[in-house]
Amino acid sequence: RKGAAPTKRVVIRVNEGPSVRVGTVRVHGNRYLSEAAILPRLDTQPPSWIPWRSGIAVREIIEGDLDEIVERYVRNGFRDAHAELGAVELDEKQGTLLISLMVEEGRRTLFAPTVVEGWPI
Repeated sequence: RKGAAPTKRVVIRVNEGPSVRVGTVRVHGNRYLSEAAILPRLDTQPPSWIPWRSGIAVREIIEGDLDEIVERYVRNGFRDAHAELGAVELDEKQGTLLISLMVEEGRRTLFAPTVVEGWPI
């Protein structure tokens, strides 16, 4: 094109590096709910034959898992429960990740039976 500014071509090469999958997910700080009760409900899992269990670690999915852990604790009376992502370690030999989830349960809130008096029903 006449009068147009000269164009330049930019090439960006991306080296993704080796692929890694979730190897192990561990829960720390939990006392009331066992790891065996928590882990099956999480979407972050090692790869398996189940189609949605690809073993890929995605931050948004991990954050959803942390929300699920907190919700389970709240349903069991731990209204101040908190969960966060701990260490993520690479096992270079296996090409897998060890993901640690940290739980702070807080105090459990229990209610005694409630009796309403004074109004005939």
